[in-house]
Amino acid sequence: MATQVASLFALLELEDSQYRAGLESARRDAGETQNIFGRLGGGISSFGRQLTMVTAPIAGVLTASVLAGVNFEETMANAGSVLGQTADEMAGLNQEVLQIGMSSRAGPQQAAEAFYTIVSGVQDASTHMAILQNAIRLSEAGAADLTTTTDGLVATMNAYSLGAEDAVWVSDVFTRTTAMGTSTMAEYVSAISPIASLANTVGISFDELASSTAYITTQGNEAATASTQLMGIMTAFLKPNHAMQIALQDMGFESGQAALEQLGLMGAVDALSDSLGGSTDAMAGALGTQEALRGAVILLREDAAGFAETFQEGIEGATDEAWAIQMESTAAKFDLLKSAIQGVAIQIGLVLLPIIGDLMDAITPVLLTIATWMQANPELARTIVMVAAAVALAGPALMILGGAIAFATGPIGLAILAVGGLAAAYATNFMGIRDVTDTVFAPGILPGFDIMGL
Repeated sequence: MATQVASLFALLELEDSQYRAGLESARRDAGETQNIFGRLGGGISSFGRQLTMVTAPIAGVLTASVLAGVNFEETMANAGSVLGQTADEMAGLNQEVLQIGMSSRAGPQQAAEAFYTIVSGVQDASTHMAILQNAIRLSEAGAADLTTTTDGLVATMNAYSLGAEDAVWVSDVFTRTTAMGTSTMAEYVSAISPIASLANTVGISFDELASSTAYITTQGNEAATASTQLMGIMTAFLKPNHAMQIALQDMGFESGQAALEQLGLMGAVDALSDSLGGSTDAMAGALGTQEALRGAVILLREDAAGFAETFQEGIEGATDEAWAIQMESTAAKFDLLKSAIQGVAIQIGLVLLPIIGDLMDAITPVLLTIATWMQANPELARTIVMVAAAVALAGPALMILGGAIAFATGPIGLAILAVGGLAAAYATNFMGIRDVTDTVFAPGILPGFDIMGL
């Protein structure tokens, strides 16, 4: 028995020395392999990262430029369709609008949209650019949205049948209204322009309409409320009820429109009050609505006439004065910078659009053919789509792959691989490892260990 044990230990010692030598050799090989794969993983990861860093910003800039160019071109094409001009004929206008937009706070795209609004609402093509520039100046003077000011300017000019030479005056009136009233430019433009046509019909000038609106807002009303009250007054005179007809006869007028044309809005309201003996109840009966009565009562206040006179004195040059103050702000300068950047992006996009158009013309038939083939071969189509997706993600994927290889060849990764390798070797009895371990850990040789029971 002693001889057998001695032989067993001699065998184990021999196997141990061979095992140690094998481990040392494996360690050296593993270290070299680790260095090779580590460098490979790092290289792949670095290449993928550099590829993504270079291509992603370029692709982003070009994509943004193309989209900006497409939007601008589409808006100007809409304007061209109204004007009846082809793309070649619109080229000059496109550049002119682009340059105007780059020098404005709103930017080229909003300038193009405003231009489309103008050509849609004003038939005289020779006035379009002048109106656009006035709309931009008005929006900047009142810190208002360009779309809002353009809509209001066009509606007001059409309501009073005004020409391009009157655009500056209309802008000045709107700016003066904002300066003396308590609402914003956008609120005044949105409130006054819808009732401008009615005001013109009954003979009320635009400046008096704006002045009355501004005054009513100083008495605790919003611009929209003021316009509703003024519309009620004008409607009461234009379509008089029985009480109003009697009052008009006492005033010496055959119609309410005649009274408004001769006396003006405030004058007509004042004359109506006098004919009714200053009675609020009688005024309510003649005007017919609470909105009209509230507006009339405000216009009858003592300081209303003085307000209107001061308003008139400050109309001329009001827009330019307010514009100069607004454009000194940091916010204005920042907006101008953004507009310039947007303009450059649109320029790049416009340069690329013809190239993209040619490519689309060439590619579209091919894509239609491919679509037909894919419908007939769904399985192969699925494989192609997967490969295309893999190519599209090549840069990020290489970064991930490189990182995975570097991790796998690091100390933790090698430990995991070693444990997995030993388990696989034991399962397949690779190089007789199972025989050796079964002999060493056989029951009775090393008590307390039973590898098959683990």
